Amino acid sequence: MSQQENRPILLEVNDLKVHFSIRDKKQWFWQPDKSLKAVDGVTLRLYEGETLGVVGESGCGKSTFARAIIGLVKSTGGTVSWLGRDLLGLNDKQWREIRSDIQMIFQDPLASLNPRMTIGDIIAEPLKTYNPKMPQSEVTDKVRKIMKRVGLLPNLVNRYPHEFSGGQCQRIGIARALILEPKLVICDEPVSALDVSIQAQVVNLLQELQREMGLSLIFIAHDLAVVKHISDRVLVMYLGHAVELGTYDEVYNNPIHPYTKALMSAVPVPDPDKEKSKSIQLLEGELPSPINPPSGCVFRTRCPLADEGCAKTKPLLEGSFKHAVSCLKADPL
Repeated sequence: MSQQENRPILLEVNDLKVHFSIRDKKQWFWQPDKSLKAVDGVTLRLYEGETLGVVGESGCGKSTFARAIIGLVKSTGGTVSWLGRDLLGLNDKQWREIRSDIQMIFQDPLASLNPRMTIGDIIAEPLKTYNPKMPQSEVTDKVRKIMKRVGLLPNLVNRYPHEFSGGQCQRIGIARALILEPKLVICDEPVSALDVSIQAQVVNLLQELQREMGLSLIFIAHDLAVVKHISDRVLVMYLGHAVELGTYDEVYNNPIHPYTKALMSAVPVPDPDKEKSKSIQLLEGELPSPINPPSGCVFRTRCPLADEGCAKTKPLLEGSFKHAVSCLKADPL
Protein backbone atom coordinates (compact mmCIF):
# COMPACT_ATOMS: atom_id res chain seq x y z
CA MET A 1 0.00 0.00 0.00
CA SER A 2 1.39 3.42 -0.96
CA GLN A 3 1.90 6.26 1.51
CA GLN A 4 -0.84 8.20 -0.26
CA GLU A 5 -3.35 5.38 0.29
CA ASN A 6 -2.72 5.63 4.04
CA ARG A 7 -4.15 9.15 4.08
CA PRO A 8 -7.80 9.73 5.02
CA ILE A 9 -10.29 9.59 2.14
CA LEU A 10 -11.92 13.01 1.68
CA LEU A 11 -14.08 12.35 -1.35
CA GLU A 12 -15.46 9.10 -2.74
CA VAL A 13 -17.37 9.04 -6.03
CA ASN A 14 -19.15 5.85 -7.12
CA ASP A 15 -20.77 5.40 -10.55
CA LEU A 16 -21.62 9.12 -10.85
CA LYS A 17 -23.97 9.95 -13.71
CA VAL A 18 -25.18 13.31 -15.01
CA HIS A 19 -27.71 13.08 -17.84
CA PHE A 20 -29.55 16.05 -19.36
CA SER A 21 -32.94 15.83 -21.07
CA ILE A 22 -32.75 17.19 -24.61
CA ARG A 23 -35.79 18.14 -26.68
CA ASP A 24 -35.31 17.94 -30.45
CA LYS A 25 -37.28 20.56 -32.40
CA LYS A 26 -38.17 17.90 -34.97
CA GLN A 27 -39.72 15.60 -32.36
CA TRP A 28 -43.47 15.17 -32.04
CA PHE A 29 -44.83 16.34 -28.68
CA TRP A 30 -45.68 12.79 -27.57
CA GLN A 31 -42.17 11.48 -28.20
CA PRO A 32 -39.92 11.16 -25.12
CA ASP A 33 -36.98 13.53 -24.62
CA LYS A 34 -33.52 12.34 -25.57
CA SER A 35 -30.82 11.97 -22.93
CA LEU A 36 -27.42 13.64 -23.20
CA LYS A 37 -24.98 11.60 -21.11
CA ALA A 38 -22.47 14.23 -19.97
CA VAL A 39 -21.03 12.02 -17.21
CA ASP A 40 -21.75 8.31 -17.30
CA GLY A 41 -20.44 6.17 -14.47
CA VAL A 42 -17.28 7.80 -13.03
CA THR A 43 -15.77 6.20 -9.90
CA LEU A 44 -12.77 7.45 -7.90
CA ARG A 45 -11.36 8.36 -4.49
CA LEU A 46 -9.61 11.58 -3.46
CA TYR A 47 -7.23 11.50 -0.51
CA GLU A 48 -6.30 14.24 1.95
CA GLY A 49 -3.62 16.57 0.58
CA GLU A 50 -3.77 15.01 -2.90
CA THR A 51 -3.98 16.75 -6.26
CA LEU A 52 -6.07 14.89 -8.84
CA GLY A 53 -5.66 16.11 -12.41
CA VAL A 54 -8.56 15.58 -14.83
CA VAL A 55 -7.84 15.68 -18.57
CA GLY A 56 -9.69 14.98 -21.80
CA GLU A 57 -11.01 16.60 -24.96
CA SER A 58 -13.44 19.50 -24.86
CA GLY A 59 -16.92 18.13 -24.20
CA CYS A 60 -15.72 14.98 -22.43
CA GLY A 61 -17.54 15.89 -19.19
CA LYS A 62 -14.67 17.22 -17.05
CA SER A 63 -16.37 20.40 -15.88
CA THR A 64 -19.79 18.76 -15.48
CA PHE A 65 -18.17 16.10 -13.30
CA ALA A 66 -16.63 18.78 -11.07
CA ARG A 67 -19.85 20.78 -10.82
CA ALA A 68 -21.81 17.65 -9.92
CA ILE A 69 -19.47 17.03 -6.98
CA ILE A 70 -20.18 20.45 -5.48
CA GLY A 71 -23.90 20.36 -6.28
CA LEU A 72 -23.93 23.02 -9.00
CA VAL A 73 -25.28 20.40 -11.43
CA LYS A 74 -27.90 17.85 -10.42
CA SER A 75 -26.71 14.24 -10.59
CA THR A 76 -28.80 11.54 -12.27
CA GLY A 77 -27.33 8.58 -10.41
CA GLY A 78 -24.46 7.27 -8.32
CA THR A 79 -23.11 8.50 -4.99
CA VAL A 80 -20.74 11.24 -3.84
CA SER A 81 -19.47 10.94 -0.25
CA TRP A 82 -17.60 13.69 1.58
CA LEU A 83 -15.85 12.39 4.71
CA GLY A 84 -18.34 9.52 4.69
CA ARG A 85 -21.40 11.75 4.28
CA ASP A 86 -23.59 11.38 1.17
CA LEU A 87 -23.77 14.72 -0.67
CA LEU A 88 -26.39 13.95 -3.30
CA GLY A 89 -29.23 13.63 -0.80
CA LEU A 90 -28.57 16.95 0.97
CA ASN A 91 -31.05 19.81 1.08
CA ASP A 92 -29.99 23.47 0.75
CA LYS A 93 -29.42 23.92 4.49
CA GLN A 94 -27.25 20.81 4.71
CA TRP A 95 -25.29 21.82 1.60
CA ARG A 96 -24.55 25.14 3.26
CA GLU A 97 -22.71 23.31 6.05
CA ILE A 98 -20.56 21.43 3.53
CA ARG A 99 -19.75 24.16 1.00
CA SER A 100 -17.39 26.02 3.31
CA ASP A 101 -15.15 22.93 3.05
CA ILE A 102 -15.42 22.61 -0.75
CA GLN A 103 -14.74 25.69 -2.87
CA MET A 104 -14.30 26.24 -6.58
CA ILE A 105 -12.08 28.35 -8.86
CA PHE A 106 -13.73 29.01 -12.22
CA GLN A 107 -12.34 29.02 -15.74
CA ASP A 108 -12.95 32.63 -16.81
CA PRO A 109 -11.44 34.83 -14.09
CA LEU A 110 -13.19 38.06 -15.10
CA ALA A 111 -16.62 36.53 -15.78
CA SER A 112 -16.63 34.87 -12.35
CA LEU A 113 -16.31 38.24 -10.56
CA ASN A 114 -19.19 40.67 -10.02
CA PRO A 115 -18.23 43.89 -11.89
CA ARG A 116 -20.28 46.02 -9.48
CA MET A 117 -18.43 44.86 -6.39
CA THR A 118 -14.98 45.90 -5.19
CA ILE A 119 -12.49 43.07 -4.88
CA GLY A 120 -12.56 43.52 -1.11
CA ASP A 121 -16.30 42.82 -1.09
CA ILE A 122 -15.88 39.91 -3.55
CA ILE A 123 -13.25 38.20 -1.39
CA ALA A 124 -15.20 38.91 1.81
CA GLU A 125 -18.53 37.62 0.47
CA PRO A 126 -18.01 33.95 1.52
CA LEU A 127 -17.04 35.07 5.04
CA LYS A 128 -20.14 37.24 5.37
CA THR A 129 -22.33 34.44 3.99
CA TYR A 130 -21.07 31.66 6.26
CA ASN A 131 -20.09 33.79 9.28
CA PRO A 132 -22.65 36.63 9.35
CA LYS A 133 -21.84 37.51 12.98
CA MET A 134 -18.13 38.03 12.34
CA PRO A 135 -17.10 41.63 13.21
CA GLN A 136 -16.29 43.82 10.21
CA SER A 137 -12.81 44.52 11.56
CA GLU A 138 -12.05 40.79 11.57
CA VAL A 139 -13.46 40.38 8.05
CA THR A 140 -11.27 43.23 6.79
CA ASP A 141 -8.21 41.74 8.49
CA LYS A 142 -8.81 38.30 6.93
CA VAL A 143 -9.34 39.84 3.47
CA ARG A 144 -6.05 41.75 3.66
CA LYS A 145 -4.16 38.66 4.86
CA ILE A 146 -5.47 36.41 2.09
CA MET A 147 -4.73 39.12 -0.51
CA LYS A 148 -1.10 39.18 0.63
CA ARG A 149 -1.01 35.39 0.54
CA VAL A 150 -2.05 35.24 -3.13
CA GLY A 151 0.24 38.09 -4.21
CA LEU A 152 -2.22 41.01 -4.28
CA LEU A 153 -1.50 44.36 -2.62
CA PRO A 154 -3.99 45.01 0.22
CA ASN A 155 -4.24 48.69 -0.74
CA LEU A 156 -6.08 47.60 -3.93
CA VAL A 157 -9.02 46.38 -1.86
CA ASN A 158 -11.39 49.12 -3.07
CA ARG A 159 -10.76 48.66 -6.78
CA TYR A 160 -13.07 46.88 -9.25
CA PRO A 161 -12.41 43.75 -11.34
CA HIS A 162 -12.07 45.59 -14.67
CA GLU A 163 -9.01 47.40 -13.30
CA PHE A 164 -7.03 44.14 -13.07
CA SER A 165 -5.35 41.83 -15.57
CA GLY A 166 -6.53 38.27 -16.19
CA GLY A 167 -3.85 36.82 -13.94
CA GLN A 168 -4.72 39.24 -11.13
CA CYS A 169 -8.43 38.43 -11.51
CA GLN A 170 -7.63 34.74 -11.15
CA ARG A 171 -5.69 35.54 -7.96
CA ILE A 172 -8.81 37.31 -6.70
CA GLY A 173 -10.83 34.18 -7.47
CA ILE A 174 -8.27 32.06 -5.61
CA ALA A 175 -8.40 34.40 -2.61
CA ARG A 176 -12.20 34.19 -2.56
CA ALA A 177 -12.05 30.38 -2.66
CA LEU A 178 -9.45 30.11 0.11
CA ILE A 179 -10.70 32.69 2.61
CA LEU A 180 -12.92 30.06 4.28
CA GLU A 181 -9.90 27.73 4.60
CA PRO A 182 -11.55 24.83 2.75
CA LYS A 183 -10.30 21.24 2.67
CA LEU A 184 -10.91 20.80 -1.09
CA VAL A 185 -10.63 23.28 -3.95
CA ILE A 186 -11.97 22.33 -7.38
CA CYS A 187 -10.04 24.19 -10.10
CA ASP A 188 -12.07 24.22 -13.33
CA GLU A 189 -9.48 25.04 -16.02
CA PRO A 190 -8.15 27.98 -13.94
CA VAL A 191 -5.27 28.80 -16.31
CA SER A 192 -6.76 28.13 -19.77
CA ALA A 193 -7.68 31.82 -20.32
CA LEU A 194 -4.23 33.10 -19.25
CA ASP A 195 -0.91 33.69 -21.01
CA VAL A 196 1.72 30.96 -20.62
CA SER A 197 3.91 33.00 -18.25
CA ILE A 198 0.90 33.85 -16.07
CA GLN A 199 -0.21 30.19 -16.15
CA ALA A 200 3.06 29.15 -14.50
CA GLN A 201 2.66 31.80 -11.79
CA VAL A 202 -0.88 30.70 -10.95
CA VAL A 203 0.02 26.98 -10.90
CA ASN A 204 3.04 27.63 -8.66
CA LEU A 205 0.85 29.76 -6.38
CA LEU A 206 -1.67 26.93 -6.05
CA GLN A 207 1.10 24.50 -5.15
CA GLU A 208 2.50 26.88 -2.51
CA LEU A 209 -0.94 27.42 -0.98
CA GLN A 210 -1.58 23.67 -1.01
CA ARG A 211 1.58 23.04 0.99
CA GLU A 212 0.82 25.87 3.44
CA MET A 213 -2.85 25.03 4.01
CA GLY A 214 -2.89 21.25 3.46
CA LEU A 215 -5.41 21.53 0.62
CA SER A 216 -6.67 18.79 -1.66
CA LEU A 217 -7.13 19.85 -5.29
CA ILE A 218 -9.12 18.60 -8.25
CA PHE A 219 -7.35 20.30 -11.16
CA ILE A 220 -9.18 20.23 -14.50
CA ALA A 221 -7.28 21.23 -17.64
CA HIS A 222 -6.67 20.37 -21.26
CA ASP A 223 -3.00 21.34 -21.06
CA LEU A 224 -1.28 18.02 -20.32
CA ALA A 225 2.03 19.65 -19.33
CA VAL A 226 0.32 21.77 -16.65
CA VAL A 227 -1.53 18.74 -15.27
CA LYS A 228 1.68 16.72 -15.09
CA HIS A 229 3.41 19.55 -13.22
CA ILE A 230 0.79 19.87 -10.47
CA SER A 231 -0.87 16.44 -10.12
CA ASP A 232 -0.24 13.41 -7.90
CA ARG A 233 -2.71 11.28 -9.87
CA VAL A 234 -4.39 11.81 -13.23
CA LEU A 235 -7.88 10.86 -14.45
CA VAL A 236 -8.39 10.65 -18.22
CA MET A 237 -11.99 11.13 -19.40
CA TYR A 238 -13.57 10.39 -22.76
CA LEU A 239 -17.23 10.98 -23.63
CA GLY A 240 -18.31 11.10 -19.98
CA HIS A 241 -16.36 7.97 -18.96
CA ALA A 242 -13.18 7.45 -16.95
CA VAL A 243 -10.84 5.53 -19.27
CA GLU A 244 -7.61 5.64 -17.25
CA LEU A 245 -6.62 6.63 -13.71
CA GLY A 246 -3.23 6.46 -12.05
CA THR A 247 -0.20 8.27 -10.71
CA TYR A 248 1.08 10.97 -13.04
CA ASP A 249 4.25 8.95 -13.60
CA GLU A 250 2.32 5.85 -14.72
CA VAL A 251 -0.22 7.69 -16.89
CA TYR A 252 2.37 9.88 -18.63
CA ASN A 253 5.23 7.39 -18.97
CA ASN A 254 3.27 4.14 -19.30
CA PRO A 255 -0.15 4.93 -20.81
CA ILE A 256 -2.22 1.81 -21.52
CA HIS A 257 -5.55 2.95 -22.95
CA PRO A 258 -5.35 3.74 -26.71
CA TYR A 259 -6.95 7.15 -26.11
CA THR A 260 -4.41 8.06 -23.42
CA LYS A 261 -1.59 6.92 -25.70
CA ALA A 262 -2.86 9.24 -28.43
CA LEU A 263 -3.09 12.16 -26.00
CA MET A 264 0.41 11.62 -24.63
CA SER A 265 1.94 11.24 -28.08
CA ALA A 266 0.75 14.77 -28.88
CA VAL A 267 2.66 16.33 -25.95
CA PRO A 268 5.77 18.18 -27.24
CA VAL A 269 9.14 16.89 -25.99
CA PRO A 270 11.80 19.51 -25.05
CA ASP A 271 14.57 17.45 -26.71
CA PRO A 272 14.53 18.20 -30.50
CA ASP A 273 16.05 14.81 -31.40
CA LYS A 274 13.42 12.90 -29.42
CA GLU A 275 10.67 15.13 -30.80
CA LYS A 276 11.69 14.31 -34.38
CA SER A 277 11.93 10.57 -33.77
CA LYS A 278 8.71 10.08 -31.81
CA SER A 279 5.55 8.83 -33.51
CA ILE A 280 2.24 10.63 -33.08
CA GLN A 281 -0.82 8.39 -32.87
CA LEU A 282 -3.61 10.04 -34.81
CA LEU A 283 -7.21 9.29 -33.86
CA GLU A 284 -9.51 8.63 -36.78
CA GLY A 285 -13.13 9.73 -36.92
CA GLU A 286 -15.10 12.32 -34.99
CA LEU A 287 -16.04 12.38 -31.33
CA PRO A 288 -19.40 10.53 -31.06
CA SER A 289 -22.48 12.33 -29.80
CA PRO A 290 -23.15 11.98 -26.05
CA ILE A 291 -26.85 11.80 -26.99
CA ASN A 292 -26.25 8.58 -28.92
CA PRO A 293 -22.96 7.08 -27.67
CA PRO A 294 -21.58 3.82 -29.11
CA SER A 295 -22.62 0.56 -27.48
CA GLY A 296 -20.09 -1.29 -25.35
CA CYS A 297 -16.84 0.66 -25.18
CA VAL A 298 -17.50 4.31 -26.03
CA PHE A 299 -14.05 4.66 -27.61
CA ARG A 300 -14.42 1.71 -30.01
CA THR A 301 -15.43 3.85 -33.03
CA ARG A 302 -11.99 5.54 -32.96
CA CYS A 303 -9.90 2.72 -31.49
CA PRO A 304 -7.33 0.87 -33.66
CA LEU A 305 -7.66 -2.24 -31.44
CA ALA A 306 -11.47 -2.53 -31.44
CA ASP A 307 -13.23 -5.73 -32.49
CA GLU A 308 -16.77 -7.16 -32.27
CA GLY A 309 -16.42 -7.84 -28.54
CA CYS A 310 -15.85 -4.15 -27.83
CA ALA A 311 -19.33 -3.37 -29.20
CA LYS A 312 -20.98 -5.89 -26.89
CA THR A 313 -19.18 -5.42 -23.57
CA LYS A 314 -18.75 -2.20 -21.60
CA PRO A 315 -15.30 -2.26 -19.94
CA LEU A 316 -14.88 -1.37 -16.26
CA LEU A 317 -12.10 0.69 -14.71
CA GLU A 318 -9.89 -2.07 -13.31
CA GLY A 319 -6.43 -2.15 -11.77
CA SER A 320 -4.75 -0.76 -8.66
CA PHE A 321 -4.39 2.58 -6.90
CA LYS A 322 -1.23 3.14 -8.90
CA HIS A 323 -2.79 2.45 -12.29
CA ALA A 324 -6.27 1.47 -13.51
CA VAL A 325 -7.63 1.31 -17.05
CA SER A 326 -10.99 0.77 -18.74
CA CYS A 327 -10.17 -1.31 -21.82
CA LEU A 328 -10.94 -4.87 -22.92
CA LYS A 329 -7.75 -5.00 -25.00
CA ALA A 330 -5.39 -3.69 -22.33
CA ASP A 331 -2.79 -6.00 -20.83
CA PRO A 332 -3.69 -7.02 -17.24
CA LEU A 333 -2.25 -4.60 -14.69
